[in-house]
Amino acid sequence: MDELVDTAFSCITAACNAAFKVSRGSKHSIKKTAVSWWTEELTVLRKRTNALRRRYQRTTSNENLRQERKEKYFDGRREYEGEMQEAKLKSWKTFCTISDGVNPWNVVHKIASGKIRATTRLTTLEKEGGTYTTNTRSTIMHMLENFVPDDREDSDIELHRKIRKEIQKPPDTADDKAFTKEEIIANLKKFNSKKAPGEDGLTSDILIRAFQVFPLFFTQIYNTCLMEGCFPKKWKQSVIIPITKQEKRNVMTPRSIDQSV
Repeated sequence: MDELVDTAFSCITAACNAAFKVSRGSKHSIKKTAVSWWTEELTVLRKRTNALRRRYQRTTSNENLRQERKEKYFDGRREYEGEMQEAKLKSWKTFCTISDGVNPWNVVHKIASGKIRATTRLTTLEKEGGTYTTNTRSTIMHMLENFVPDDREDSDIELHRKIRKEIQKPPDTADDKAFTKEEIIANLKKFNSKKAPGEDGLTSDILIRAFQVFPLFFTQIYNTCLMEGCFPKKWKQSVIIPITKQEKRNVMTPRSIDQSV
């Protein structure tokens, strides 16, 4: 079923790409000398930090003076990095504030579709014990551990243990009735066509049109999924964009982040 669904929906996507006019963006590259969160104060601090570093590295004849200048350089670098991190977070919060949550084609979905190239990244989160993530990968893994924790039996509550026990029993209920063409098309028409599509870019209008052309084929797909208890992997894929909650004071924790899917 996974292979069949992949093939079927890839064909729909290919047909759409061939029939629709797809926006490829501007052919002219946009040259930008600095990121959106950069400030004049950061420029001054960077120059000052570089000067302290050069002064420290050039001091070789006097060990005491070298150590003194080394400490000044490290103090200056910590100040510079702290100001830079604060500027990043401030820019990110401002960026999230201007996003219109009512419009499904807002800036968040433009990021997901790749229409905005230059984006601000939230790369640091606070972990338990007061430590911090060090790069984008460790930040994402820390978020997943909080939002999608591992399925561990040793952390189950009574409700979880009950569910685990019940699913071991074979079902004794009658099989569901097969889907009909009328039932499927009626449900497809309930979807809001103005909602932003998923990762494959297929809107409900496109799915309805494809079903109208091949009703027996798609009805068989849905009924086979029902009969085999299969939920194809392609339908589980999504784009998740973390957005800082404006009402949260501590933006360095995973709980201060919303998830836009």
